Amino acid sequence: MTNEQIQALKAADPKRIAACVKACEGISTENLTNNVPLKQGLAGLNKRIRDAETQRDELLAEHDADKALIASQAKRIAELESQRQLAFMACNRWADKFREAEAKLGSRTLTVKLPESIPCPTAPEIIWLQTNGDDSDESKWPESDDDVSWFREKIFTNDTLYVRADLAAAGINLVVEE
Repeated sequence: MTNEQIQALKAADPKRIAACVKACEGISTENLTNNVPLKQGLAGLNKRIRDAETQRDELLAEHDADKALIASQAKRIAELESQRQLAFMACNRWADKFREAEAKLGSRTLTVKLPESIPCPTAPEIIWLQTNGDDSDESKWPESDDDVSWFREKIFTNDTLYVRADLAAAGINLVVEE
């Protein structure tokens, strides 16, 4: 120690010196002169800093991956929305065409007032009218009513279907299987 340091020690507050001695109690002189506790503390602090930096880098990488995934999903959502809009427009076009076809069919609807009748409850619901008596392609009414007959089942390809009037008036839909 130099004279100046010794003089500084003498001038120092004895209570402060006593507090320093007490604080260093149990620490070897070698550790005090080589600053081992400080070096150990700094080494631990440096490790914590490196660990925090590693964690930061990992979180940034995850954040970048999440941003890329979000961008990809946003692009897919935009594609699906575009497809939905196209499908919606196509549905609207088909609905318009359906309404047009319905209007055309509605204008072709034949309305017939059926006469009052008391049907025979055992009469068949449908009959097939035979007008030619063969499978010819003729679709004309025969010259004589004697050439007309009917049957419960279709016999010839040019037979004409008839539905019992009370069923037709009631709006009952009949499905005829061939």
